[in-house]
Amino acid sequence: MFSFLITGANAQAADFRVGTTNNGSVNIKQGEVVKNLYSAGNIISIDADVEKGVHAAGNVITINGDVGHSACVVGGTVITKGNIGGSVHSAGGNILIESNIEDDLILAGGNISISDQAIIGGDLIIGGGTIDLQGVVMGNVYLAGGVITINGEVGGNVKIQQVEELKLGSNALINGNFEYASRKIIEMEDGATILGEVIVNEIKGVKDIDKGVIAGILFAIISIGLLIKVIGLIIFGSLFIYFFRKFTEDMVKNSLSNFWKNLGTGFAFVILTPFVVILLFSTIIGIWVATVLIILFALMTMISGSLAGLTFGSWLNKVFKDEKKYIVDYKILAIGVVSLTIVGLVPIIGWLVVLVFMLINLGALYQAILKIK
Repeated sequence: MFSFLITGANAQAADFRVGTTNNGSVNIKQGEVVKNLYSAGNIISIDADVEKGVHAAGNVITINGDVGHSACVVGGTVITKGNIGGSVHSAGGNILIESNIEDDLILAGGNISISDQAIIGGDLIIGGGTIDLQGVVMGNVYLAGGVITINGEVGGNVKIQQVEELKLGSNALINGNFEYASRKIIEMEDGATILGEVIVNEIKGVKDIDKGVIAGILFAIISIGLLIKVIGLIIFGSLFIYFFRKFTEDMVKNSLSNFWKNLGTGFAFVILTPFVVILLFSTIIGIWVATVLIILFALMTMISGSLAGLTFGSWLNKVFKDEKKYIVDYKILAIGVVSLTIVGLVPIIGWLVVLVFMLINLGALYQAILKIK
């Protein structure tokens, strides 16, 4: 998931598709020429072949076309059918894999199914509620889940960190060692074969969990959180561009054209508003005014912060492409959000840059409301 933010810095030949119409759905039709795909929406259907990588987040995501490199997908339901030239990293409620994947497959979800048509060229790593492995894995398999079924061939070792119910089907063939930890006895059908050593481990208590595992879980949570944040900001900004295009364009252009004025106004607004609210709360009549001011302050701060990526992207586009004016569109939004998120990860300097772009937006928004030129 974290690789989404890193690869997003290189926006050359990138195709940004954000669902702003048709209930937020995105449909990349067969025959379209797509290099690097970045998409967010409700229902995303990728029928075209993608030359390089796919990065997508949505409610239902289906990849029918072939992907030249890797795919990083987060959604409620994720389905992959096309061939994948690299690895696949995915998280979702329901995940179905029917693809031939050249490299590793890393999944996290509720119900995960790898069909008998799927071939994984590298390793398989899954954490899920219900895991059904019917396909072929050329490398090693690392699993953890509630109910796990293996009914396919594994070229390497299988290690199951922890499982409640474990079943090996009649077509299961483990060429390496089979190591697992379960409170229940493993269920093996006739025909299931393990060529290596069988190792049964005890279920670990909470105190015995490896610190590296905890660190990995925390890293995954933070990474997914950053990805959700990026997708959320892109969707929010897209809605603003779609419904309030003229207002958004004017705010971004005013923010950057009157940089120092807006920075000072935004800073003053942030510093002085709490003092004004405290003074108003000291009087009975002022309580209602203070309440309205708090709501207005929260709303303006939220809008300014959410559109900071759009302003940053417009500024980047003007600087590096030597444009004569500041441009506001969906592609600029996606580039700006991803870029500003990456910049924000830099210690000290990063959050200062994010704060500055939020403040200039706040200053421009404040002046727009009060019609101060």
